[in-house]
Amino acid sequence: MLNTEAKVEAAVRCSIILSAGDDSSRLSAYLQKLSERGLPGDYELVVVNGRGLEIDERQLRAFLPAIKVLDPGGFLSQEQSFNKAAMVARGRFLLFVSGFIEFDKQILEESINDLAASGEKMSVSANKNFVLTKTPFCSPEANLDGNGERVDIFYKEDVKFDELGTTQKSHYKRYEYAKSIISPGKTVGDFACGTGYGSIMLSEKSDRVIGVDIDEKVIEQVKVRYKNRKNVEFVHANLLDLKYQSLFDYIVSFETIEHLKEDDILKLFGIFSRALKPGGTLILSTPYIQERSPAAINMGFHLTFYIDEAKIKQWLSANNLIPELLKYQNYQTHNVEDHLDKKDFIICVARSCKTVVPKGQIPKISILITAFNRADYLKMAIDSAVNQTYPNVEILV
Repeated sequence: MLNTEAKVEAAVRCSIILSAGDDSSRLSAYLQKLSERGLPGDYELVVVNGRGLEIDERQLRAFLPAIKVLDPGGFLSQEQSFNKAAMVARGRFLLFVSGFIEFDKQILEESINDLAASGEKMSVSANKNFVLTKTPFCSPEANLDGNGERVDIFYKEDVKFDELGTTQKSHYKRYEYAKSIISPGKTVGDFACGTGYGSIMLSEKSDRVIGVDIDEKVIEQVKVRYKNRKNVEFVHANLLDLKYQSLFDYIVSFETIEHLKEDDILKLFGIFSRALKPGGTLILSTPYIQERSPAAINMGFHLTFYIDEAKIKQWLSANNLIPELLKYQNYQTHNVEDHLDKKDFIICVARSCKTVVPKGQIPKISILITAFNRADYLKMAIDSAVNQTYPNVEILV
């Protein structure tokens, strides 16, 4: 029997991926305009509803038959929305569209042909509003760098550093630095582990490593790639949903916080704190005082900018973490240094200063919240109380 479904999937040339945004009327108007202009028969449109809008997919299919609406539940960043869509997209090429922007079908087709002929993996429009990529081939040796933000090195004992690209060299050196800090035989978390090569590096000195990343497709491929590494576990999860309690001696998290809004960064530092053992060590890095730009927003999916020493110390101190070392790195030397004239990255090493109180001896604290007949205030106050790190509280409204 012929697999007709496989034929249909093979026939999809390009998947256009769009975040639904937070305005259903603007989305409907944009989709209506796309319908009027028409999509080629071998294209599909994937819309990710990452803001919880009420979207009737059946109604949209009436004028856009090739549309697919993903409703993953919860609030997703643009990066998370695009990652979700890429997992289900069937096209040989993926076009990531930033916002409700019109595009010319003929120019797009020419861009696809040029990309196919060039041997490159990604093409970016001059105004940074469109990113066109090839769908990665899923194999242990496949490159998993995705939109370019995810650094991929197929880690083996004989990695040739001089043959790595500029971004790879700097990323590799950060993991090399983290490996030099950790003590043998410990439990390490690699939060936002990406393609997992750093987790493997850390596992050579650790008793146990847990690598966590939000990209399910990449995690599944990494599990295959490193299936023979017995002391490494790869977990698909949103870092903001992690519930680890005093498990890790070390947590490593490179180029993570800039992808979050500031409120979520503060929440993530609380998750770091809870997941670390008392006296445990956090090692993180982020672009240093990165300016807001279309490239950083559209290609890098960055949400927070101008991160410096003061901001990092503020997030640490609010979550029982004490900064111990601040280091810097640039793309010229790639080395992690105490002082550099040109700084592209800041690396922070912090220590957990929380203490362990025997269960049953932790006093209960009651948090009293008055409603004031304002639902918006009430929700904000409850969320703030729920996200605090003290382990024994009751909330009274």
